[in-house]
Amino acid sequence: MIWELKDWQEPCYNSSNGRCKALFKWNNTNKFIYEETTNIVSPILSFKRPHSRALYYSLLNIILTFMGLFHPISYYLIKNNFDFANTTIILIIQLSGSAFFRILFGIICDKIGCRLTYIFIILFGSLFGILNIIYELKIYVLCFFLGILSAGFTISEIWVITMFDKNILGLTTSLIGGIGNFGIGLIYYINYLIHTNKIDYIVVIYFPYILLIINTFLIYYFTDDTPYGNISKLKKLYLNNLKSENENQNDNDNDNDNDNDNDNDNDNDNDNDNDNDNDNDIDVNIFVDDLDNTIYSYYTNDNNINIQRMQNDLHFKKENIISIIKNVKILSIIFTYLLSFGLEITLYTNFQKNGTIKHKLTLERKIQILFVFSIINLIARPIGGYISDINYSKFKIIGKIKTYIIFQLLLLINNIYLQYYINNNNDLINELFINILIIKIFISIINNFLQGSIIGLIPHFNDNIGASIGIAGAFGILGGIIGNILFKYYSNFIALTIINGYTIVIIIINVIILL
Repeated sequence: MIWELKDWQEPCYNSSNGRCKALFKWNNTNKFIYEETTNIVSPILSFKRPHSRALYYSLLNIILTFMGLFHPISYYLIKNNFDFANTTIILIIQLSGSAFFRILFGIICDKIGCRLTYIFIILFGSLFGILNIIYELKIYVLCFFLGILSAGFTISEIWVITMFDKNILGLTTSLIGGIGNFGIGLIYYINYLIHTNKIDYIVVIYFPYILLIINTFLIYYFTDDTPYGNISKLKKLYLNNLKSENENQNDNDNDNDNDNDNDNDNDNDNDNDNDNDNDNDIDVNIFVDDLDNTIYSYYTNDNNINIQRMQNDLHFKKENIISIIKNVKILSIIFTYLLSFGLEITLYTNFQKNGTIKHKLTLERKIQILFVFSIINLIARPIGGYISDINYSKFKIIGKIKTYIIFQLLLLINNIYLQYYINNNNDLINELFINILIIKIFISIINNFLQGSIIGLIPHFNDNIGASIGIAGAFGILGGIIGNILFKYYSNFIALTIINGYTIVIIIINVIILL
């Protein structure tokens, strides 16, 4: 379906790009424009339009892709009571693949849209997931290509950014991340149930990939790339209209060559009339951007022209990658995500040993702790995004930036306290495992607040969303690799000293660049 410009009007939607401006309730609706508002239907429950469908499928896809990503390693870790050979090496290889494919598919998504990109990710990722189960993670190349599924995070974030306006991007993007990370704890818990109940049916063992493959049909037939429709159809429509305009222009040129001077005068008069009519069809939309600059945007009732503008905004160009690298604001956000998401991965993968911390845990207790961390992701990350949006509504972009920096400061304080606590109780490290775990849970909560405020900042500083989100996601994975190396080869004190030192540097850079 091709949506027209007239379908998206204020105050429910951003009339310049069709993005929805609300998630749970319509704001500032002075008159009933759409059937959703007339029937008091919440935006998130409005299935007729593409926005909520994109959100639901993004949430469903991200939890399934993350479950598929961590299914092989969790399956064999639980089967071997967390004593599986070369676990760290396998994890680092898988994370390396995740970083690479997040960038690659982010760029591809800018080119062909979210739907087709997601389908490719699911089909190829599921294939390598099944192969990793069959070969028991012994072929490292297969572990690397399993990272394809991690690109689901990039595409889900791009999808909601394409569908929802900047005033609610904190909440929508953080919902995606929270649900995805929750999928990690969920697949561990499911595999624990499979192991304890000794279920070995093929359908059960491969269930994440079966669900993913089924979901590709739903994505293809029931979703849209953008508020205007699917990119492939929009491109075809635009090219056909452009071809027709060129043919009409050529016909007019030939007619003009055969006309006499009087006819030319009449044609000129008609052209002037047409120009006046076209002028009447163009609306001047005056608004103030995030930096308090007055912007004059011209939008025409000719939907094809607006489609062209949208295509230019979404279409990938090589110079956009260079612009990301040169954009110091985007770089500061990306390196912050390296810290934040990297720390989260490190908490997930080192909770039972914590470097030199040794504490015997039953398999059931290990799964319960992992599930606690996943629930923290599910709840705390959207809260952080919501707080960011609240401050944006009150103080504009500066409110988002200050929220983002405050969360970094809180994270630093908690990390320093953990470092101090471990260093001063080193002789009692085994007995104080539970105390240290509680501190790390508080760190995870603050860290998820921070993660919830990060991704929603990116569209404010760069329009090349796919590549930007892909690079940010890749750096987050890179942070996880670095964190695992630190806690594997160094003591807690040294590892935390490096992390805290990096955090201080990042805070200073963000204050200088963003404020």
